[in-house]
Amino acid sequence: MGDNDEGNWKIKVASAVVGSRPKLLIVFGVALIILGLAGGITYHNLLQLSGPTAQISSVALGIILVLLGLFRREPPSDGPSLIGDCKEYGIEIDHPRPGARVDITEVRGTIAKPLPEGYELRILRIYPKTNNFVPIGSPRPDGKEGRWIAEQCNIGGTSGDDRGIAVCIVGRAGAILLDYFDEASRVHNKLLNAKTAPGEEKIYLPLLTKRPPDMIECHRVNVQRI
Repeated sequence: MGDNDEGNWKIKVASAVVGSRPKLLIVFGVALIILGLAGGITYHNLLQLSGPTAQISSVALGIILVLLGLFRREPPSDGPSLIGDCKEYGIEIDHPRPGARVDITEVRGTIAKPLPEGYELRILRIYPKTNNFVPIGSPRPDGKEGRWIAEQCNIGGTSGDDRGIAVCIVGRAGAILLDYFDEASRVHNKLLNAKTAPGEEKIYLPLLTKRPPDMIECHRVNVQRI
């Protein structure tokens, strides 16, 4: 192993340890146990533990840290913050076509290769003037290799309104946001329909304005409401 390989190996090990709190607790705990059993670092009296009380305390603290490290759970990962350039996945919408007049429509398209674990495709309704958005579909394979379809995608609005339909790669954090909005909309709409008096203006949920870092737009087509 060359000097560079050895240096890279040490960096990788250090990064793995420092990047995990439980591992750090275990490392520090083992170090304290060794110090206690050895009576400290006696070389040039760098860190000498004088007396059995100090040694027992060091070992006891070390054991506690090791136990904390072993039983401490890392928070679940939401996956990498960015998937990179989504062009490599060849994700495009080919229906509806740009400029089409639609209402509730199928959205169909292509994908060149599978997404990494923890990622999926979602369809968003985009409001062009503000770039605000809401989820309107979850694509599934349509039976042909490299193709997907999302059914019953509602672009909303009234006749003549401009909308964008976007297909996005979405990670775990983005999926949680979109799923919550979908569920909140279902509950809110039921209450809205039940409690809105005839002629009274309906107040809908606010649009989503900010995208999490693991939500990447791959392709958008601009359409118009019938």
